[in-house]
Amino acid sequence: MEDYVELPAGTYDIGEYMIVFLDMLSAKSRLLNQATEEAMVNVASCFVKAASGENHDGIKKVCFSDNVVFCIKVEDDEESKRNAFLSLSKVVATYMWMFSGAGFDGIEFATLIRGGMTIGKLAISEQYNFIIGSGLVNAHDLESKANYPRVIFDKKLEKYVSNSDVPYIKDNESDCYYLDYLECLDKNYGHGSFMSKEYLKILRDMIDKEKKQIELDLKKIENLEKDKRPDEEERIKKIEEKYIWLEEYLLSFVKKYPDYKRLLK
Repeated sequence: MEDYVELPAGTYDIGEYMIVFLDMLSAKSRLLNQATEEAMVNVASCFVKAASGENHDGIKKVCFSDNVVFCIKVEDDEESKRNAFLSLSKVVATYMWMFSGAGFDGIEFATLIRGGMTIGKLAISEQYNFIIGSGLVNAHDLESKANYPRVIFDKKLEKYVSNSDVPYIKDNESDCYYLDYLECLDKNYGHGSFMSKEYLKILRDMIDKEKKQIELDLKKIENLEKDKRPDEEERIKKIEEKYIWLEEYLLSFVKKYPDYKRLLK
């Protein structure tokens, strides 16, 4: 057995971080159902784009499987944590726009994002592409509870949610706050910006396309063996729930802005 080799100083960092764990919805099924070189290249291209993106305010990035983690180290004071929360929220909104397909020239890939944001301990190295810690575990746990294409905030962050410029929405049913990423993007880049308009149209097209696909998939169930129908119907219904939520979120956003509402007609 080889001797244990300690990581060189300066190649990793340990401390308290503001963390967001993002999952690319449908990426796994796309790779499994479309196990082609093109599908793999498209997913890989998304991550290369994310990993090589601008390093906003010291935010670190680690990509693995169909997930991306963004984090920023915080000091032991409220201002540092509040600023980190604001910076990370802005970047999340931008990357949700990016992974919709809008940010990838020449790449036919579009996916929705689900995630969770928290604060906690991490050991991270961008050089060796590793990240571990209780903060990562908690962020992943939050992501799995987000249910819909949104990023939810840990209850530990509620004081920053209510005392910052980050747009948010309270979900009374699940008792959580989540990032109002459409409002955040619109605020970051200016109302009526190309990015906002493009994103709204992309989401509308994604919803309409998925509605048609769900109708087709539900009809195909009739041709399956009876014992396989319940599982397949449940799978399709879960997908349908995500897009129903997304459509309601989209419509509630454009309702506030007549110019955007006209754009989607």
